[in-house]
Amino acid sequence: MPAFVLTVAFAAGAAAQSVPDRPRLDSKADPNDWEAYFDLGVSNLPKLPTAASNAFYWASRLDPSRADPLFARYVAFWVSDVGRFEQYLKDDERVLQKPEVRAAESWKLQALLRNPFVPQGLMMVAYDQLSGRWRADNLTNAWIAYANGRIPDALTFFGREADHNPNEYYYLRMHRAALFVLQHRYDSAASEMTRYLGELRARDKKQTVHVYESKAMAEYGMGLLLWASGDVAGARQAQQRALVEDLSFAPAHAMLGLLMMNSGDAAGAAPELSQAVEIAPEDALYRMRYGAALLKSGRATEAVEQYRRAVAAEPYYAEAQQGLAEALEAAGDRAGAIGAYDNYVHLAPRSKAPYIDAAKARIKALGADTVMRTP
Repeated sequence: MPAFVLTVAFAAGAAAQSVPDRPRLDSKADPNDWEAYFDLGVSNLPKLPTAASNAFYWASRLDPSRADPLFARYVAFWVSDVGRFEQYLKDDERVLQKPEVRAAESWKLQALLRNPFVPQGLMMVAYDQLSGRWRADNLTNAWIAYANGRIPDALTFFGREADHNPNEYYYLRMHRAALFVLQHRYDSAASEMTRYLGELRARDKKQTVHVYESKAMAEYGMGLLLWASGDVAGARQAQQRALVEDLSFAPAHAMLGLLMMNSGDAAGAAPELSQAVEIAPEDALYRMRYGAALLKSGRATEAVEQYRRAVAAEPYYAEAQQGLAEALEAAGDRAGAIGAYDNYVHLAPRSKAPYIDAAKARIKALGADTVMRTP
């Protein structure tokens, strides 16, 4: 089962956001590695939230398939203004409607669309800024344990609260599922999601809900868990159920396409991925998946167009350059392929060394003696 199953990205790219200065890293850090910027952001978060936000921004640009930097940027927004956070927690309508708050909420949504089980323990940094003392109840103890990596304790405290008051704390099932994912206990996570979906259906009065609290999102998450457990048929059925709930839910279209591609049906995957692109045209990850399906279906010229648009949306993402290079090579554009492979070599993190070497080999095979730039 692919290791990336729970980090596949299905959300709009970051290209439309204002671009903060790129933070300086330690001389030993890899400037092409998203984790270097993410770690820098985490270290700055409690005292320098703006600097942390900038680091998280760049982490998400280097690898837009990752949910963690987006959620962390959402946390940094609240840490930067504790008074605003207090009013937000009180559902102050004046705060909720502010453009900057709505933008921060979009980062959380994008993170959950990328990975419904993204770890959320960093939220305790925001709560820690609030005045007063911590209460010694199950929910508080759960979040403190979560933030400190004590997963078994967090599971126990969340479970007690969800069992004691299921009507109010049904959403804690989702948090328990995310904690089980951290332990790679996908069957246990799926059991929590089954209970969570049951609560959602019991509460369903057709009222408007947040996307990340919808049954479509829950079924999408269930599908990811089933895929991680090796149940491909069950994963497809879950994504189909998500689309029954909301036919415009692009992540389910994209995941169905990915499941079909992994089963060798690239031609069948292309329409699903085309639908995802139509719903969310600025999403670079959708474009890349669609491009891959077109390329495997022998439609190289069409694949080039999709990869070019992915690169335009996420120019710092090495994987988009690699896909573009392969599509250009298949389309017979030797010079273009050399240039895209060269871009990959200079954008890829050191952890991708085998792929970097392979790209260099393709550059030479296509007629160039060496890479075209110096790092």
